[in-house]
Amino acid sequence: MLGIFISTLCASPLKTLQMGTGNDWYTLGLGNNLDDGLSFGGHIWATTENDLAIRLDLLGYTDRLDSQLRYDELNLTTSYPITLNASPLTFLLIPQAGFTLEGNLGFESIQNSYHRLVDRDQVHLTYDEQTVDAHLLLGATVLGSIPFSWGSLGLETSYRHTFAWEGKTQALVSFSLDNALTIKGGYTLMTGYEEGTAHLEMLSRLSGPTFAYTFNSGLFFNSWEYHKNSGSSYGIFGVDVMELFQEKKFKSKDFSYSMGFLYDGQGQQNRSFSLTNDEFVLEIRHKNGPLFNAMDEQEKRMTVASWMVGYHRELYASEMIHPYFKIMGGLERFNLEINYITEVEGTLPVLGIEAGVQLGKSGLWVTGYDSYRPRVTASAQYVFGTDSLHNTDDDFSVHTGPWILMLGIGLDIEHDSSSTN
Repeated sequence: MLGIFISTLCASPLKTLQMGTGNDWYTLGLGNNLDDGLSFGGHIWATTENDLAIRLDLLGYTDRLDSQLRYDELNLTTSYPITLNASPLTFLLIPQAGFTLEGNLGFESIQNSYHRLVDRDQVHLTYDEQTVDAHLLLGATVLGSIPFSWGSLGLETSYRHTFAWEGKTQALVSFSLDNALTIKGGYTLMTGYEEGTAHLEMLSRLSGPTFAYTFNSGLFFNSWEYHKNSGSSYGIFGVDVMELFQEKKFKSKDFSYSMGFLYDGQGQQNRSFSLTNDEFVLEIRHKNGPLFNAMDEQEKRMTVASWMVGYHRELYASEMIHPYFKIMGGLERFNLEINYITEVEGTLPVLGIEAGVQLGKSGLWVTGYDSYRPRVTASAQYVFGTDSLHNTDDDFSVHTGPWILMLGIGLDIEHDSSSTN
C-alpha cells in the first residue's frame, strides 16, 4: 500500500503535498462534539505537475451512542481532472479509482494513546469485525460552474461506489472565492452493501442535508463538513509542504482568513475562524467537549459557540506592531449533553469586542499568493438573557456568562486574488 503511494508520487514532480489531521471537535458550533461517529483521522493529498492526484485517508469510526461498536477505514484513491470550457460555463469531470480497507486496523490504540495524553476518558469498544476486508472503489465528480471576478458559483454532483461496502451520492451547490475558500451546501445519500451494525449507523448519520467548506491558503489548509440530521461534524487542519518551494507572488491583500485559539477563565480552548473583507468581519467561535471544570464527569459534554458580524479596524504603531480592534454582534449558542441526552439548548443575542496586536506588516512573511501575520488578542463578550441558563447545571453555568472573557493567539492569512487575474 505504502509502495503504491510512493511510486505514484514519484511518477511526476509534485505540485502539492498536503498532510493533515481530522477530528470531530471542529464543529463551528453547529455540530455537537460527542467524541462519536467519524471521530478522528489522518489525511495525505498529493498532486503532480501533470495534475494526477492521489489521496490517502485513515478514518476511525465509533458508535458509543447505540451499538457500542467501532470500525476503522483506509481509503486510497487516485483521480485526474478533465476540463471542458463552454463559455460562460466551465465543466470539470474528475473520475476516481482506488480501494478501501475496513475492519480492525488498530486505530483504537491510537485514539486511546491520544486520550491519555490530553486527559480524556478511554474509548474501549468491540470492533464490528476483527478481520480486515478490501474493496474496489470507483467514482466520479462533475462540477459545472460560472466564473465571475473573484470566484465562481457552481453545482457539484458526485457518486462513489465501494464494492460490497457502501455507496455515496452527493449534490452540492458551491461558492468559491478565488479558489481559496469554497463553501458548499446540499444533500448526501449513503447506501450500505454489507451488514455491520456500526457501519450502518454511520451511513445513517452521514446522510441528509450537508454543509461544508474548504480553505486553502497555500501553506495552510482546513476543511469542515456538517451533517444536519445527526448533528455530526468533522474538521481537518494541515499544511502543504510544497508551498515552501513556490515563487512568492503576493502583492496586496484582497481578503483575510483567520484561524486562532482563545482561552477562557477555565482554561477551555475556543477555536476561532473569521473572514475579513476591508472593514467587514464575519467571525465564528466555538468550544466543545468535556468541561475543564468537571473533568471527573466526562459524560457531560458542551458546545458554546458564537456567530458574529461586525467592524474590523487595523491601526499602525510600527513596521512590526499593528494594533487592531473588532466590534461585533450576533448569536451565542449554548448546548449541554449528559450521556448523549440534551439537557440545555438555547441561542441568545451577544455583543463582543476584541483588541490585539498583529505582528509584522502585510507582505513580510509570504508563500505564493498569501501573507501570514501572527496575532495576540483579548476578547470580551456579553450575552443577553442568560439568567435561565444559570439554574440548569452548576458545572455548565460557569460557561454561560453573561460576561465571557478570553485571551488567545491566532494567524491572519491575507490572500492576493492576482492568481485569477
